[in-house]
Amino acid sequence: MNDAQVKLDIPFAYSSNGNEIYEITIYDFVNAYNHFPDPEWDDKPITREEQVVKASSQIFNGLADRQKDFQSFVLSKYIETGVSEVDQEKLPSLLELKYQSITDAAETLGGVDAIKNTFIEFQKYLYEIKAA
Repeated sequence: MNDAQVKLDIPFAYSSNGNEIYEITIYDFVNAYNHFPDPEWDDKPITREEQVVKASSQIFNGLADRQKDFQSFVLSKYIETGVSEVDQEKLPSLLELKYQSITDAAETLGGVDAIKNTFIEFQKYLYEIKAA
């Protein structure tokens, strides 16, 4: 079990048809979403890259160019590595990798709170399932 799995190992109930309740963890749900076919997508699994492309317009909407640049960086790491890259605990290391220090990142991106909110907010679009 990796660090991301431990942090996302929070049980919740999920109902696919309104009648059956499945108890799974958020980590398992995200992994299943990324690896199994969904009839809304012609029974083909969706790749992380396709997931990012589908969500890009919503993710980048309203962001300043510097914020878009950081989000692109984070999303490229997500495509490369997976869900562990978008764990909130990973944020400081991503900032240091991109900007060499959290102080420089905060100056560039509008402060720590703005960085944190943007980092958390984009995930709802990344994992959103569009109604047909």
